[in-house]
Amino acid sequence: MSRRGWPSPAPRRAAHRLTVRARGLLVTLLGLAMAERAWAQAAVAPAAPAPYVDRVLDDGPQPDPAPGAGADARSGWPRGVVMDYALTQATGLNAPAQSLSLRAYLEPPGYGALSLACLAEFGRADRRQAGCAKARFDWRRVPMDADAWADLAAGDILALAPDVGQGYARVLAPPLPLTGASAQWHRGETASLNLAAGRASSPTAFSPISAWAGSDEAAGWPLAVRRARVVSGGGQLRLGDPSPGATHLDLAAQLLDARDVPADTSGQNRPGLARTRAVWVTAAWEGNAPWSGTAASAELPPAERPGGMRVQASLLRSQTSAALDRARAAPWGGWLEADWRTERLSHNAGVYHLQPGLQWGTAPVLADLQGGYWRARMQTRRWFAGWTVEASRPTTRATAGSRYASAYGSWRLDARQSVGATVSARDGSGRGQSLQLRWDALSSWGQTTARLERLDTAVGRTQFIGADHAWHSTTTRLLTTSLGWQHSGIAGNTGGEWSWGVLFSDAPLSRLQIDLSLTGTLGPQRRTWFADVAAQWQLHPDWSLALRYARTGTISNAPTVTSPLETALTPAATSTQQHFAQVLLRFQAQAGLAVAPLGGRAGDGAGDIQGTVYLDADANGRQDAGEHGAADVVVVLDGRYLTRTDGAGQFSFGPVAAGRHTLQVQTETVPLPWAPPQPSLQTVWVPVRSVARVPLGLPPLR
Repeated sequence: MSRRGWPSPAPRRAAHRLTVRARGLLVTLLGLAMAERAWAQAAVAPAAPAPYVDRVLDDGPQPDPAPGAGADARSGWPRGVVMDYALTQATGLNAPAQSLSLRAYLEPPGYGALSLACLAEFGRADRRQAGCAKARFDWRRVPMDADAWADLAAGDILALAPDVGQGYARVLAPPLPLTGASAQWHRGETASLNLAAGRASSPTAFSPISAWAGSDEAAGWPLAVRRARVVSGGGQLRLGDPSPGATHLDLAAQLLDARDVPADTSGQNRPGLARTRAVWVTAAWEGNAPWSGTAASAELPPAERPGGMRVQASLLRSQTSAALDRARAAPWGGWLEADWRTERLSHNAGVYHLQPGLQWGTAPVLADLQGGYWRARMQTRRWFAGWTVEASRPTTRATAGSRYASAYGSWRLDARQSVGATVSARDGSGRGQSLQLRWDALSSWGQTTARLERLDTAVGRTQFIGADHAWHSTTTRLLTTSLGWQHSGIAGNTGGEWSWGVLFSDAPLSRLQIDLSLTGTLGPQRRTWFADVAAQWQLHPDWSLALRYARTGTISNAPTVTSPLETALTPAATSTQQHFAQVLLRFQAQAGLAVAPLGGRAGDGAGDIQGTVYLDADANGRQDAGEHGAADVVVVLDGRYLTRTDGAGQFSFGPVAAGRHTLQVQTETVPLPWAPPQPSLQTVWVPVRSVARVPLGLPPLR
């Protein structure tokens, strides 16, 4: 020990050396342990990677697997079937009516597409027989050569006509329903021939019984008409470049012979039978307008692009063996129409002369009329405007006739608001004037349309103010409301009344769809209402059940005079109601090797097309409350695949190749007084494994 009690320096140095050696030994042991662990991990085989699992990019509700996903369903030719059984009870039916419909298709490779549609109805009180059955068989696009194919049909069909005569024109020969057979041959766009024969029939609806469907006699199709025998044949030839959009000349003719046509053969209003022959010829030219050097290059037809023009001249002549007047034994009619487009305006003009007594088979043609018209339209990004001018008078009477003029336009104020107006006037028979004002606004609540209308006629004045609102909704929910007030100054029906409407659609569950439509009026002398509710439940991938109930009612309390000594009295309100109830069970299945969806090739992604054809009363391009669907309208996909709308105006195609497609409404099946959608070809983009919804509005004829 030192003098101060501390250990001596020698022991302190020995302890320090011992501590350093212990630390070195500890570090060596730790290094050996880590090296041994790393070697052990390296000696173990690496684990196998996890198997690949498809990731769902779309987190929304996924569609159910396709029905019949087994191995048997994936073999064979593409085929499908839809069977509907409907049980209907409605006002005027003594007992519930039943209907059974069948739609099936088969597409053997290289042999075109076969389709069958059948409808059988039983228990209809408005039928002369206990039941009726209708059927149609189609064999379309049957390859005959590299660029030639044939279309065959049998059953309840329409008499064929050349393609150049099937467009929408101011004057057109009416469609002629037949029960028989037809055949049509095509050589690309160069030539075509057609032939049809059968008995005249009433227009055919292949959907189940719709609400308050009337008899054929009530629709103007007496049984005597359906005894007529009709034969029709014709063809078309294209001269010039057959490629779409090129300058060319189309020549077409159609002959029709109808026997046993009901007619007054004695002049004393007594029914008899006659023979009618008719011939229709036309020539249509498309190309560059004479005052334009070259038309703008585009995929559109020449008449729809700047500098292009289309002119068509038609002549119709008929001969009836029962004509008592020699001057009317062989009447004729002719019309000349032209479509052209300048840099800013699209024009459509024509003249026509139609003698009385024109007949096309069993259907009378618009006759005893001559006149001309001119329609024009211009459009930019922010506004569009157009006008129509027409004058006509009878051919047999020296009367003043009538004149009609209309102008319309719309201006987009900004990205959310637009205003529009329509002014119309008619002079002569049915004299009157009308004014329509419209304001559209888009907000976070949805889209609102306010309307102000006024109509002045020789019998009084009518004013209307109202609004339609499409509420902001999701992809599965739709809500539209309407409210309006109308004041009428027409003699015998003066006063004001409110009108309202609600349109609602939702899918609260993945397998349940609910649709509701309510409309009505409320006035001092009359109250009306209409309710239509439908629900569809997907019981199974192949089976679905639809329930529909509709009811309409009218309550009137108009004053009446009971004796010459008493003033007008208001009796107790009288009520009339009608109802319609339907239960529909549907079986839908499809099978076969999915080598090609509609309009596509093997392996292409596919989706579905669903839509509604509705009566667009205000021509605003969307379905508002109170605008109902149009039933039994034929919709054509890509000019090849056909389907008909059901009682609610709905249609569907599926599966359809993903991408761009075109939809077209067949003009012959559009009910009057409505017009096909404009433009005639509607473009739709079909997404993969999803549904493209397409509303097709039928505007009123202008």
